[in-house]
Amino acid sequence: MIQYLDTHVTVTNNGMTDFGNVSEELIYTDVDNQTQEFRDTLRYLVKYGILSSRKVFDGDRPLTWDEYLRLHIWAVYHKRLSDNTIPGDTTSPTFEAILKQLPIDRRAYVNSAKRDTFELILRMQLAGVRLPEYTEVILDQFITQKDTKYHAEWQKIDDFEYLYFKGLKMSPNGASYYNSGYYMPKSSLSYNPVTGLSSEPIFRNDPIRFGEYESTEKAKKALEAQLECTRTSAKYFSDRCFQKRQEYLWSLLSYDVLSK
Repeated sequence: MIQYLDTHVTVTNNGMTDFGNVSEELIYTDVDNQTQEFRDTLRYLVKYGILSSRKVFDGDRPLTWDEYLRLHIWAVYHKRLSDNTIPGDTTSPTFEAILKQLPIDRRAYVNSAKRDTFELILRMQLAGVRLPEYTEVILDQFITQKDTKYHAEWQKIDDFEYLYFKGLKMSPNGASYYNSGYYMPKSSLSYNPVTGLSSEPIFRNDPIRFGEYESTEKAKKALEAQLECTRTSAKYFSDRCFQKRQEYLWSLLSYDVLSK
């Protein structure tokens, strides 16, 4: 599971960015076991109104696309959805208008595997780059043929971002690298439209072993149950084994969810 604040704490302004010293008191009660760098980042985000100051950070809470879009636009472009995409040009479309052109169910949980794809398509839309269709095959070609077939399209993206960020896309205090730390979740989340949200511990408590099948106890029990259903035809067609096969098919609908 990808943690959003690990890589996307970027604030941009015209010229050098200076956040000054962190003086904001962090009152979150559930981040004591997180890295100092991450807690410092939270202080910055609270200080500048990106996050609200409350008792619980709740970092393991799953993000909907609507929540993620607002956070992404603010963290990367330092804008709200109602702001225009071209600074100073009130005739340019708003970020909200651009996002409405994308096939996003904003009530759904964010599929962490699609985050990079979303970011690429958003960059294209902001720069006015359009492709005949958007499939994994086409997008892969768009990336791998950046310097050949799609050179002109990538130049449009580069030109837009250069003008938007005034040639500077940097981190707080004007540094070339800002250590935002990272958030270590207690569990990974997945969503299934049939069974809903579920979680698995990030770290297991059972002893580490090498050279044998490694899995969680939950997965081992599920595998044993599946194997048991293949022993005889009577077991295979039993109500219990039918339910197990149904649960397996449901599991194929699951996807990893991006958390806060």
